[in-house]
Amino acid sequence: MKPLKALLADDDAAIRELSRCILERPFPDLSFDEVENGKDALEKLKLTKYDFILSDWEMPYLSGYELLLWLRKQPEFHDTPFMMVAAGDQNKILKAAEAGATAFITKPYTVEALVRKVAEVVDKLNRRKFERVTVDGTADMHYEGRVLNGNIIDISRGGILGAFRGNKTIPNINESVLIDVTLNNRGTFKGLSGVINRIQEINTGDVRVALKFLEIASEGLIN
Repeated sequence: MKPLKALLADDDAAIRELSRCILERPFPDLSFDEVENGKDALEKLKLTKYDFILSDWEMPYLSGYELLLWLRKQPEFHDTPFMMVAAGDQNKILKAAEAGATAFITKPYTVEALVRKVAEVVDKLNRRKFERVTVDGTADMHYEGRVLNGNIIDISRGGILGAFRGNKTIPNINESVLIDVTLNNRGTFKGLSGVINRIQEINTGDVRVALKFLEIASEGLIN
């Protein structure tokens, strides 16, 4: 993963410290700038380009919601991921979504919930870097002596998105795996190293998994 820089806005210093500690281990290439109110966040955004923003709703001077409204009016921040943190008020969830929030994290949240939400944002950022193509092929994921079989939904030189059988234990987010990719009419690419970026259960009982390659794959993978 390329180095990423995020802005963490929360008026509670303990929460900022906790959030940073939670995210440092699963995302070692992620660094933070921290601010304690929305006004300071706005000033930071005028000076620095951030990959995404993690903001509390309730802050002095300028709330997270007001910050989001300002952000989406600026052309240069139109698609910058914005993660809103707030108590589980349905009205706030709807207002944040309408204002353009990328994700909403409900307080109090678990370590797993925060890591999962950030992993989804990081996965989207990584997917933007490479052209993704829909292909006809299969993937065999190897981890801890197990093999998980699945079908590829789309693929790029940076990773794959696949639907895997849900009747076996699934690796955790950020767990390292080896994957064999077989593309019809293109052959098999064995032993590609990667990490799990995103996991999503789908209605069929299978699991949709986004995997990022640790090294950029050869052009032959998609051409």
